[in-house]
Amino acid sequence: MVRPETGVNVKKQSDFDYDAAPVYCNSKYYGWGNNIFFSRRESRTIQNTFNIKYSFTNKMGLTLNIRHYWSGVNPKELLLLNTQGYLEKTNLMKR
Repeated sequence: MVRPETGVNVKKQSDFDYDAAPVYCNSKYYGWGNNIFFSRRESRTIQNTFNIKYSFTNKMGLTLNIRHYWSGVNPKELLLLNTQGYLEKTNLMKR
């Protein structure tokens, strides 16, 4: 009976990384018409990565990289840049 050779030297490497980065006083600016607004906001970012590497020989292998990224923003305050260059509070964020 003939059987295929399966004696391949398999080397496996795997790792998992988790990174959570809360930022509590982040700012962002944007223009709307002739106005420039700044927003103070709270942002949260979560990133998960999972890596697997199989090496059959020094010239042949498989690599799998999986990444999940999530980011959420919670606006806290909206400010208007006036003509003198100062920020003014607005009532646009009132709920």
